[in-house]
Amino acid sequence: MKKYNHWQIAYRTNKETEFVLLPNPSYGWAADPFLVEFRGKTYLFAELYLYKSERNGVIGYCEYQNGQFGEWTVTMDRHWHLSYPNVFVHDSKLYMCPESYQREDVSIYELQEFPDRWRRVATLIDNEKCADSTFFRYEGESYLFTFKPSF
Repeated sequence: MKKYNHWQIAYRTNKETEFVLLPNPSYGWAADPFLVEFRGKTYLFAELYLYKSERNGVIGYCEYQNGQFGEWTVTMDRHWHLSYPNVFVHDSKLYMCPESYQREDVSIYELQEFPDRWRRVATLIDNEKCADSTFFRYEGESYLFTFKPSF
């Protein structure tokens, strides 16, 4: 099986340095990165597109320490494609709103036990195909932006 790196994440630690390519795992490629600080550590969450899977997308993470990111680890795998892992911390808890277009909902999951035990705590949109849902706070108000294809 020929492998294709359709995407690869790059990062830099300040604007004076060059971008560094983060190696993809041997079993897929990473896209849709979200950086978050949680419990004193820095993590990068992303979609991991699996070469050998019927649904392909799962959510993975790697930890940033000693000036580099570690190995990729799967943190969320469901029976449907997952991508765009919008992660955020609220009241010292870690949450994720991954794209689940195939499931036809926009749901929020709370981390119950690190690294891979998540529980759905809210469904914001149901019976709709939405993509890349993003939260935004402005002047004390919370907003949700999402893409709903017209086809």
